[in-house]
Amino acid sequence: MDSLILLTIISKLTFYIGALFASGTVFYLELFETNEARSSFNGRRMTILFAAIGLVSALSIFALTGAQLTGDFTGAFDPQILGLLWQTPVGTAFYLRVLGFAFIIIGFFAGRMSRIITTSSCIIVLASFLSIGHVSELPSILFPVLLVIHLAGITLWVGILFPLYRLSSDPKQITTTGEIAHQFGRWALYFVPVLLFAGGWLAYKLVNSFENLFTTGYGQNLIVKVVIVTGLLGLAAINKLRFVPALRAEDFEAQKHFKSSVLFEVILVFFILAATAVLISVQTLLEVHS
Repeated sequence: MDSLILLTIISKLTFYIGALFASGTVFYLELFETNEARSSFNGRRMTILFAAIGLVSALSIFALTGAQLTGDFTGAFDPQILGLLWQTPVGTAFYLRVLGFAFIIIGFFAGRMSRIITTSSCIIVLASFLSIGHVSELPSILFPVLLVIHLAGITLWVGILFPLYRLSSDPKQITTTGEIAHQFGRWALYFVPVLLFAGGWLAYKLVNSFENLFTTGYGQNLIVKVVIVTGLLGLAAINKLRFVPALRAEDFEAQKHFKSSVLFEVILVFFILAATAVLISVQTLLEVHS
C-alpha cells in the first residue's frame, strides 16, 4: 500500500470519527442530556473538538483526491486541479462538510439560536455522504434515503458512547448513568432494527449477489464489518439487559463493568469505521458488478 492510499484511508477514518461523534454528541445534548449529567460531561467542548477534527480531515480528503488525480502529492496543492475538483461531486461534499463543521462550532456561541444551528449543521454534514461514495453509484433514489436512515441511526448510537463512558466514571452519577442508558435503550428498540435493515439492504445491493460476498475483496471486507457489528450488538444487549437495571438499582460493581463495556463499544466502532475507510478507499464495486 503506497503512502497516498494510506493517508487517504487515515483521512477518511478521522473524518468519519469527526462527523459521527460530533453529530452524535449534538443529538445526545438534544435528546438525553440532563442538568445532573452536565456537571460530569462537557458535551459542547467534546463536539467542538470532533468538529475541528472533521474539518481538518475534510480538507485533507479534498487535497488528497487532487493528488490521486495527478498520481503524486503535487496535485494536492495544484490550484488548477483543485479548481476542477471543486466542480465535481467531491467539491460539493467538501463544501457541505466545511459549512457543516464550521457552523457546528459557531452554533455553540449563537445564544438562543444554538440548538437550531448545531442540529441543522449536523444534518448538512451527514448529507455530504450522499454526494460521493459507493451508494451514489446506485441508480434508485431509494438508496440515498436508506443511507440517510442508516447514518442517522449510527450517529445516535455513536453519540451516546462518550457521555455514558464519562458518566460511568463518576460514582456520583450512577443513577443518572442508568437513567440515560435506559432512555437510550428505549430509543434503540425502534431505531436499531431500522438501522440494520437499511444497512443490510444497501450492503446487498452493493455486493450484487450472495456469492460476491465471499469471492470478492469488497464482499470479504463487508463480512468483517458485519462480524464487528454483531459483537457491538451483543455488547449493547448485555448493557441493556444486565448492567442498566443494575445501575438504576445503584450497583457500583455494575457501574465498573458498564464502563468497560462502553469502552469496548468505542473500540469496536473505531474498527468498523476503519473497515469502512478501507472499503471506500481501496476496494471497488467494479469487481462485484462485472
